[in-house]
Amino acid sequence: MPDTILIVEDEPRMGAILQDYFSAHGVDSDLAPDGDAALERFAQRDYDAVLLDVMMPGLDGYGVCRAIRRESGLPILFLTALGGEAQALHGYALGADDYITKPFSLALLYAKTTALIRRSRGTFPAYTVLDGWTTSRFRCGESGCPGRDWGSPSREADC
Repeated sequence: MPDTILIVEDEPRMGAILQDYFSAHGVDSDLAPDGDAALERFAQRDYDAVLLDVMMPGLDGYGVCRAIRRESGLPILFLTALGGEAQALHGYALGADDYITKPFSLALLYAKTTALIRRSRGTFPAYTVLDGWTTSRFRCGESGCPGRDWGSPSREADC
C-alpha cells in the first residue's frame, strides 16, 4: 500500500507541483486548499504525513497543526514562505516535525517526508555498502557478511 499524504496548500500551482512530484514517486496524496478543508479531509482518511502551508485564508497552518496534534502524532512538515526563526520555533512548539522554507528542493522534501514516515512506523531502509564490484544490502542490526572484517570500529559499524 503506498504512503498517503495530505498536502495543505492554498496556491493551486504549488499544490499541483507537490502532488505531481509525490505521485511520480509512488505516494498517494490529497490536496486541501485551506485549513478548514484540511481538517475535513483529515477526519475522512488516514494519512501517513501532512505537508502544511502556514499562511492560508481562514484557519492557518498553525491552527491546523494544533488541531491535528490533539488527535494524532503523524508527521507534520510545515512548508512555508515564513522563514524567520520565531515562526519556525512556533511551528516546532506546536508539534511540527520539520519546518521547510520556500523555495525548497522537491527531492529534499520527498526525502524528509519519507524519512519521517518510516520513523513514525518504526521501519528503517536497507543500506547499501559498495565494496569494489560487490553491493551488499542489509538492515540495521544485521551483519553485512559473516566472517568479513569491515575495518570499522564497532561503534562506527553500529547503525
